[in-house]
Amino acid sequence: MVIRKKADVENFISDFQAFSEWDGTKHYISLEDPKNNGYITVISYPNGKFTFHRKNNSFWDLREHPINGEEIISLLWKNRKALNPLIRSR
Repeated sequence: MVIRKKADVENFISDFQAFSEWDGTKHYISLEDPKNNGYITVISYPNGKFTFHRKNNSFWDLREHPINGEEIISLLWKNRKALNPLIRSR
């Protein structure tokens, strides 16, 4: 699987657990964010809720931000350059 169109992002979301790490509470992936010289972590909880967290040299989110539907698709689409190598490695 490679992200080439937005429909690929939707497929990725449905298979999120297969590509993510598990910490005992949630599944997550960390994507490099070269634009801000940092990382974006996308988190999925067992109840289907998604959140994200950003960390870079300028700021660090103190808490996770809820994200849903089109927002999660947009976030992953914008970061597909970092997402595709992660997908290929699994």
